[in-house]
Amino acid sequence: DPGHGGSDPGAVGLYGIHEKDYNRDISDHLMRLLRQSGARVVNLRLSDRNPSLASRSSEANASNADITVSVHVNSFYKEYANGTESYFYKWKDRRLATALQSAMTRELKLKDNGVKRAKMYILNHTRMPAALVEPAFMTNRNNAKKLKNPEFRARIAQSIHDGIVDYFKSEN
Repeated sequence: DPGHGGSDPGAVGLYGIHEKDYNRDISDHLMRLLRQSGARVVNLRLSDRNPSLASRSSEANASNADITVSVHVNSFYKEYANGTESYFYKWKDRRLATALQSAMTRELKLKDNGVKRAKMYILNHTRMPAALVEPAFMTNRNNAKKLKNPEFRARIAQSIHDGIVDYFKSEN
């Protein structure tokens, strides 16, 4: 689930780039990696539009997906906020969020802000395990500089992919 889209740009970073564009780019990389690994991927935002949170959750549930990962880039009104964090809501989601957070912090080498519980719509209304990732802050000068680099965004996608693989390996 590439967060935001269409008339909802999400946050606007230090370089004037909209969060929705980073989310989509990272998600496109991630989908390619997952398909190369043999996964069946359902994209909840195929173009620059903003499906409602209810329709995203319904589509995820109707797809019979094993997991849902909502991809975002973080922001904060103070520039000092930085690092990587992951969210879950249902207790069965925690293991997925933890696997994603571990892989992202291991591979991206950014501050580990941890795994947090939050009642976000997509996390609350999907039946399968779901997590929302915030790999870096687009409002922090150092994180934003990295985010501008397409290779770094590809590394974010790789780290999320690796977290998903770790999650399914630990299931057995």
